[in-house]
Amino acid sequence: MCVCVVCFMVDAYVTYEYFAVFFIMECYYMVTTTSLLKKKFSDILIDYNVTSDDISLLASYYEIFKPEISRFIDDFYTWMGNKAFYREFFTKQNVLSRVKKAQLNHWHDLFSAEISDEYLEKRFIIGKRHAQINLPINVYIAGMAYSQEWWVSFIDTTNLIADKDKVKLVNVFNKFIFLDTGIVSIAYSDEMSDIIVKQSSNLADLSTPTIQLWEQIIVLPIIGILDSKRALDMTDSMLNKIIETNSKVAILDIQGVPAVDSSVANHLIKITKACYLLGCECILSGISPNIAQTLVSIGVDLSGMTTKSNLRDAFKQALVKVDYKVTKLEV
Repeated sequence: MCVCVVCFMVDAYVTYEYFAVFFIMECYYMVTTTSLLKKKFSDILIDYNVTSDDISLLASYYEIFKPEISRFIDDFYTWMGNKAFYREFFTKQNVLSRVKKAQLNHWHDLFSAEISDEYLEKRFIIGKRHAQINLPINVYIAGMAYSQEWWVSFIDTTNLIADKDKVKLVNVFNKFIFLDTGIVSIAYSDEMSDIIVKQSSNLADLSTPTIQLWEQIIVLPIIGILDSKRALDMTDSMLNKIIETNSKVAILDIQGVPAVDSSVANHLIKITKACYLLGCECILSGISPNIAQTLVSIGVDLSGMTTKSNLRDAFKQALVKVDYKVTKLEV
């Protein structure tokens, strides 16, 4: 991490490629150690080698940076206006005005060195919001790379900063750029992980839809490949539905399962046994001729299970088991 800072000190004009490479190294370091989101404010500053002297130096030049912030914002949005993502995320005037105002406040906070828990929390929120609106993280990193280049160029060319302080000030500024980008990016990653977990949970619910078909009768249509994880989810779904509905018969419909081997058959048998322990009998439906031949050829014994070739026949059998009789009305 310190190596990145030294490299930046060599040349004030850092290309986007260098910024991206060193930043990826930085993020890898942070992710593979303690989660940044769980660290204390003081520990985060130590990670980025930000010292009290750095904060004091940056704050001492605030009045120099202050009048340049508005000019930077104008240049930044001129640069960004040529990018494809700009039209996707920043076309609404009210959104653009709000974002500009927030960005203006951010740069004032940074250059005044008002670095506190509140400052870091704001950066966490920015990262999470970017993930929530699905703004690609590379867009944010590109923006920070442009910002870094713009401000380093200003420091290098202005006559308002003492030459003896320029290299040191660039070094300090780069630390804060890494600090900002690291916090936002890791908060972004954390939020994206939460979103993926929630989406996976929703997909799991959709892939194991246990439905109450009739009073005391439930059905679980199985579509796609049945592996151990999915079988466990199905078992949980069915057992909970049995308790919830006080069902006596559960239909496992496997018409949508492309292939049944010994592993799939064992999963089905385990589900059946678990249901039986709750006083619920299982009926296996959707057994095609090909599946029947496969099960016989691999020696799977389903003699303890009630099986039907289609869901209609399974439902009729289930109605009988709960003391219902299906009769055709004479019109």
